[in-house]
Amino acid sequence: MPVILSRARENLLRWLLPAVSLVIFTLVVWVIHRELAHAHLRDVLQHFRAIPWQNVGAAALCTAISYGLLGLYDLLGLRYVGKRVRTATALFTAFIASAFGHNLGLAAFTGAAVRYRIYGTQGLNAVDVATVTGFCSITSGIGLLVLAGVSLVSAPRLAGELLHLHSHLSLGLGVLLLLVVIAYAAWSFTGKTALEFRGWAMRAPRPSIALPQIAVAVVDLGLSAAVLWLLLPPSLSVGFFAFAGVYSIAMVAGILSHVPGGLGVFESVVIE
Repeated sequence: MPVILSRARENLLRWLLPAVSLVIFTLVVWVIHRELAHAHLRDVLQHFRAIPWQNVGAAALCTAISYGLLGLYDLLGLRYVGKRVRTATALFTAFIASAFGHNLGLAAFTGAAVRYRIYGTQGLNAVDVATVTGFCSITSGIGLLVLAGVSLVSAPRLAGELLHLHSHLSLGLGVLLLLVVIAYAAWSFTGKTALEFRGWAMRAPRPSIALPQIAVAVVDLGLSAAVLWLLLPPSLSVGFFAFAGVYSIAMVAGILSHVPGGLGVFESVVIE
């Protein structure tokens, strides 16, 4: 009987997450359809033509640099676990793992599978790959925290309006998010205590790893937000920092939904 219950639980968990993702995807498609019901294709094309070519070129450049920075995530992660891999291999692995992870959903698993397939031939074991994958996820989280924090602190009123929050609450939340990142940086200088969660332990990275990690995350996510900001209709007078807060919230929603590529989830958050 315990074996049967265990198998039933495994089957339930196997299908539960895809089912939840499907429900979320259906809901966001409905939201997008409702919000864009008044829009016509000719209006969309007209807005595209109205975007200055300089903005399109700048957005393309930001995209290229952002993709290039993804390789630094893995290089820093490999330094963290103390493993040496050729730079070209790390850059290639980071690009492929990010492409699969971001577009297929369940990034922690799909990205880890790609990394294990490639890094396994370079002498890394499953624990090493899991650590590098976790390090990359934390790096992305740091970038989103800083982006949202700076947005809420620098433009609390406008960011609060976009996020439907009171300006004072926006300011307090922004300060809290930035303090988390500052605490992470301070933790790297202590190097004494490890964080434990459900059997997983994370030791403090050296400052020579943590500080570049924060810098790379901020620049990468900032460039990603700039891509969409540059392509906004000229009629929208939204500052970059205010938009960055909405972008970071939409990114988190897309990741947590586990919908492949955050399809529909990201757009619905930005529209709302």
